[in-house]
Amino acid sequence: MHNFEKILDKYIKKDRINHAYLIETNDNNRIEIAKKLINKILSFNEGNNIENLNNSFDLEIIKTEAQSIKKEEILQLKEKFKTKSVYNSKRIYIIEEAEKLNSSSANTLLKFLEEPEENIIAILISKNRNLVLETIVSRCQIIRYYLKESDL
Repeated sequence: MHNFEKILDKYIKKDRINHAYLIETNDNNRIEIAKKLINKILSFNEGNNIENLNNSFDLEIIKTEAQSIKKEEILQLKEKFKTKSVYNSKRIYIIEEAEKLNSSSANTLLKFLEEPEENIIAILISKNRNLVLETIVSRCQIIRYYLKESDL
C-alpha cells in the first residue's frame, strides 16, 4: 500500500471526510489518483465503489484541452448538482488541472465551495497548488502525491 493510501485511510477512519480536496501531483494518471480517493470514501461510508457512482451519473469530471476552464462549465456543474442523487448519498466532481480555472470560473467555483451542500465532494487536481486561487486552496484538504523522477 502506497503512503498516499495510508494517509487516506487515516483520515477516513477518523471520519474526517472533507467536502473538498486538492490533490497536488506530478503523476500523469491524475484521474486514477482521484478514483482511489473516491473508492476510499465510498467504501467506508456506503460499502459502495466508484463503478456504482459512474453508473448512477453521480460523478462529474471536468477537464479541458483548452488553455482554461470556462465559467460556463462550472455553472453547468452547479446546475447538475442542484438535484439530489437518486442512487447514492454522495455526489462527487473532479476538476482536472485546476490551475486552468480562469479568474471568472475560479470565483464561480469558490462560491460553490464556500457553501458546501451535504454529500457533495469536490476533488481538484493540480500539478502546482500555487497556481490555483489561494481562497480555493484554503477551502480544500491538501493531498500531496509525488512520484520520484525514476517512476515517471
